[in-house]
Amino acid sequence: MPLVLRAGAWAPRRVPGHFKRRCRSSGKREAGKAVNNVTVGAAGIAPEPLLQVQLVPQVGGQACTTTAVADTGAQVCVAGPALMSSLGLRPALLQRRAGLRDLAKIPLASLGAAPCHISLPGRSTLQEVHFVKSLERLYLSCTACKELRLVHSGFPHPQSYVAAAETTEGLSDCPPTRPSSLPLPPLEENIPRLEECRSNIAPGSRVLVQNQANKTWDRAGIVVEARGNRQYLVKLDGSGRLSLRTRLHLKPLAQPNPAPPPKPQEPPPEPSPNRPRRRVARPGWLDDYVE
Repeated sequence: MPLVLRAGAWAPRRVPGHFKRRCRSSGKREAGKAVNNVTVGAAGIAPEPLLQVQLVPQVGGQACTTTAVADTGAQVCVAGPALMSSLGLRPALLQRRAGLRDLAKIPLASLGAAPCHISLPGRSTLQEVHFVKSLERLYLSCTACKELRLVHSGFPHPQSYVAAAETTEGLSDCPPTRPSSLPLPPLEENIPRLEECRSNIAPGSRVLVQNQANKTWDRAGIVVEARGNRQYLVKLDGSGRLSLRTRLHLKPLAQPNPAPPPKPQEPPPEPSPNRPRRRVARPGWLDDYVE
């Protein structure tokens, strides 16, 4: 279909759909002319956010796949009578509850409500769907959008990112995958290092932990517990977090030469149990006394 523009029409800005000033005519008294060879630079239509969801009534009825609109400003889920007939629901099966004026302050006459399971691939929620005569599609409420993970749980408040995300390894009781290759080439000069990788680590030993992302030994910790399948529970320095690692990703730290123990000091002499008695000299006037 040709687009017709006349002289004196509004000239578009850089943003499509907005106009800044009127185009001037080529002549002072020239009448408007119609053209049919205008090329539109940019045009766009913003459609409604449609979703293909599956509805299953909780009581009676049948499953149905329909098109839904995510309305984050709605307080309840609403649909039309066409969807009610597709679900196989009769007016007698609907629950006569409060009208939409009482629930969402909407002046619409509700035929009734029915609890339905609304499902997307890998997500599901149970919501009460109110049926209204004047609607044709299913409109999802803000609560349904949150439970279906269409928006984040704190919507409409924006999410705040405190720090950069970091992957953390949790504890796992399942055995690790068996390595398909040796950590070093099977050469004669690598025998000492291969034997070191096969040696066990005693609890309480300090080790270096290999970062599985960049293969660097940038963490240190203390072995807390030795488990089966050559697994060790390591308490990392700094964070104090417990990490379960295999022997392949642990390297014992060389203990520094301990200083010689100090010489034990000689204990002081023990006091005698009987206190020595002082000898008293006999006075001279008792020399002639015979005991």
